[in-house]
Parts: sequence; C-alpha cells; structure tokens
Amino acid sequence: ETCGRTWQQAYFDPRTAQVYSSVVIDPANPQVIYAGNTDGDILRSEDGGSAWRVIHRAESPISALTIDPRNTATLYAATAGSGLLKTIDRGTTWAPITLAADQFEGARRPLFAAVDETVANGVFHISRNGILRSDDGGGSWRQLALPTPPAQTNIRAFVQHPRIAGVLVYATDTSVVFNQDGGVTW
Repeated sequence: ETCGRTWQQAYFDPRTAQVYSSVVIDPANPQVIYAGNTDGDILRSEDGGSAWRVIHRAESPISALTIDPRNTATLYAATAGSGLLKTIDRGTTWAPITLAADQFEGARRPLFAAVDETVANGVFHISRNGILRSDDGGGSWRQLALPTPPAQTNIRAFVQHPRIAGVLVYATDTSVVFNQDGGVTW
C-alpha cells in the first residue's frame, strides 16, 4: 500500500482546449472506468485505465457522470445543453431523458446527476434552477422546494446519504443546506 504516494498517468489527450470533467469507477468491477469531457466525449476503460475508447459523443459538454451502484450497467451523463443522457447497457447506447424534464427551467443544463442509492430507479437532476427528483429512472420528475431561490443559487455539490433514505445535503457558494425528509423541509 503506497497511500497515494505513487501516481501514474493513465491517459493523455493532446487536445488542450478540452477538460475532463468527470470520472466514475464501476463499483462492481473496478477495472471499468468511465470519463467525460468538455468535447462531449464519454470514454470507457475496461482494464483499470491502461486503454481507453470513446463510447459516445454527445452534442454538448459532459458536466458529470454518475453510475447506479445497484445496477452498474446504468449510468447517467449530465450535459451542458442536452440535459441528461442515460444508458442501461454500460454505455453501448445512450438516450436523452430530457423530454420529460423539459417542463422545468434549466432542465437542459444539469450541473450533475446523482443516483439515490436507497431507492431503486431514484435519480436526482441538479441544475442552477434547483433539484429535480425522479423515482422511475428519469421517466417523470418533480421539483424539490429549496430554501434558496432558483436561478440565483450556484449549487456546487449535492449528496444523498447512501444508506438512509431521505437524507439530502447540498452546498452553495455560501452555505450547506441539510434535509432529512426527502426534500420537503430544509
């Protein structure tokens, strides 16, 4: 165990205008790693980061990737302009799930998505305009009532307790907001 003292470069992209914005590891198989970048590329490595290939090219930059720990074939990609994308086959095919969320302002510009680890098919869509929740894998959405004003708050981080249903926390530029009832009372 080197305690993080030894690092090696797993991938290098000579295109200097792009940024890698997200990396996730498959919890069921740590040899499988996904990465997203500002060119809209989603890449996958199946050998712990030695070799990479582009598995999808989105129309918009990738803001964040998240993987469902209950079913690691399911991933969500938050894009800066095309909403959320979803795969249920480890990235072979991707489909937009923004159509149902288009009724919400900011739905096409999620900052990130988060999987609810306590509820099957639970997913959160976090944007500058607030937090949306789906209990059916993105088929339908409801907006959580936040104490911070929509479109005036930069939500910088969001986390849901991995074992206790309904415990949510988000952070803004100036505060950390806590909830214990699934987004009703903050």
